[in-house]
Amino acid sequence: MKKKASDMKEKNIISLSEKAREYAYWKHNRPSESQRYGSAPYSAHLENVVDVIKRYINLLDAECHEDVIAAGYLHDSVEDTDTTPEMLKSIFNLRIAELVLRVSNERGWDKKEILFKTLPKIWQNKQATFLKLCDRIANGSNSRKGDSDRAKALYKRYSGEYPIFRYALKVEGEFNDMWNELDAIFDFEYPD
Repeated sequence: MKKKASDMKEKNIISLSEKAREYAYWKHNRPSESQRYGSAPYSAHLENVVDVIKRYINLLDAECHEDVIAAGYLHDSVEDTDTTPEMLKSIFNLRIAELVLRVSNERGWDKKEILFKTLPKIWQNKQATFLKLCDRIANGSNSRKGDSDRAKALYKRYSGEYPIFRYALKVEGEFNDMWNELDAIFDFEYPD
């Protein structure tokens, strides 16, 4: 006999994405300045990314939806907290750990080197590319409409990186609506 959703809630069974959300909030919503998203707690960014994921999730196979949403909450946890890929694998699963690891920035001397080291590992995995596009849509939209000097500087950086980002990750016929949204965010016109 199938259990009703209300029966599952009563037994404190939560979905993988809800578990990821709780974990990410716990790791990111600290009082330090590095765990802020402008004037909001860092969880605001995580929710923005997951909102974008949910808008476009049907571009991916249904069997990976829950893992991709969970990875959306966790996408900055290896890069910005003491969380390791091994921890994510043991708490969640290998796919989530791999997605988070693939979108985590590599180390480098400057933003350009970091970009050139990070983009190839994202491109190798369709779901990681999807996740990174969602992250960039959220970051680009937020920084574009921001009034602070930091928001303006971030938008300028993202705009400057965008042609390389697009060249490295765009696969013809894949995620076209997402690329169109990014092109609009960054006022990008593809040369004919």
